Amino acid sequence: MNPSENEILFVAFCVEMYARRHALAGADAMRVFSDYGVCEFLVESYDPLHSLDREAILDEIEVFMKGVNAHAYA
Repeated sequence: MNPSENEILFVAFCVEMYARRHALAGADAMRVFSDYGVCEFLVESYDPLHSLDREAILDEIEVFMKGVNAHAYA
């Protein structure tokens, strides 16, 4: 994975939004993203996601994380 500058900025933006939504420190939000592979998901899905509004992006992240979690227990 070799993300572009725009993709890196998008991931940082998403980490901050997720941290705010869940009242987490940025480092804690980043740890959650790392545990679930969210950064990779965001880079791979940059084109369809970056044009959505903030709430929709966060909703997509959480749907992705639920899928990862469900797969872990399947």
